[in-house]
This record gives sequence, C-alpha cells and structure tokens, in this order.
Amino acid sequence: MIYERAMSDADIEAMIEAEPFGRGTARVAYRLKSDPDCIVKKSIRPRHYSNILEWTIWLGAENHPELAGILGRCQCLSFSGQYLIMECLDDIYEEDYNLVPGVPVWFNDKKPSAFGKRNGVIKIRDYGLVSFDELLNRNLDRPPAFALNVQMAARFQRPNGA
Repeated sequence: MIYERAMSDADIEAMIEAEPFGRGTARVAYRLKSDPDCIVKKSIRPRHYSNILEWTIWLGAENHPELAGILGRCQCLSFSGQYLIMECLDDIYEEDYNLVPGVPVWFNDKKPSAFGKRNGVIKIRDYGLVSFDELLNRNLDRPPAFALNVQMAARFQRPNGA
C-alpha cells in the first residue's frame, strides 16, 4: 500500500486496530486494519521524539541503499509526529542473531527486540535511540554517520594530511 508522506492524526487513527499489539517505554505499536505489511507506532510521550527521529533518519537514509537496506522503512509521519507508519518486521529469535547485519556507529539500541525480519531479511526496526555525537559527525576524524561497519568506515577515512 502507498501512503502519503504526511497525514493527520485522525486519518491514521482511523486506520489502526483498537488495541495495540506491542508496548515500549515511549511508544505503543498498532496493526493497520487493511495492511499487514506495515504497523503504526504511536508516541505516548509529549514531544513524540522517537517517531520524529526515526522519520528524520529514514529521510536521510532512503537514498543510500546500503543503509536503507538495514533500516525498517518509514512510510508516513503524522503532522504532529505522534504516529509513524513503518514497515512491519517480525520478531527475531536466537537462531537469527548471527544474521543481524552490521549497524551504523550511531545506533545505540542493540537489544534483539530492536531488530526484526521480513522475508528472511533482518533490519533495525527501532532506531529511535542514537548517539547524536556520532550521528551528527562533528569530529572530522570519525567515519561518516552512515558508515555501516568497520569495512564501510574504512572506505570513508581521509588520507593522512588530507
């Protein structure tokens, strides 16, 4: 299903099931009534920080296939930021742990529940907890914020004296 990039809270509320299927510290997750491939994350904090952060990271990543391929795809953010429509990723289990991809240096939430899989592909489904120092890459001696792992980071290292 294709969604508008931004929708009203009321429009998204009308699309979700009555009861959440998952709960975290800052958000609850709802299934969509007519789309099994996406979920809705509803912020339960006043400023909707996690949804807005994930949306912003996704917008920066969607044109970088090496990064977009390991992040759950964000489809829509409500005007207030309270609701985020995102790709539905199933839970991973212990037998999946060795298949988890390398993660960006800025990604801080490395617990198993932050990852999910769809069609055998494991991605990060909760990337609302980050190291802003790494994400914003203030220090030029560090790899770019979207370096995926040590091998990728090495490609971005500046030569000595450059």
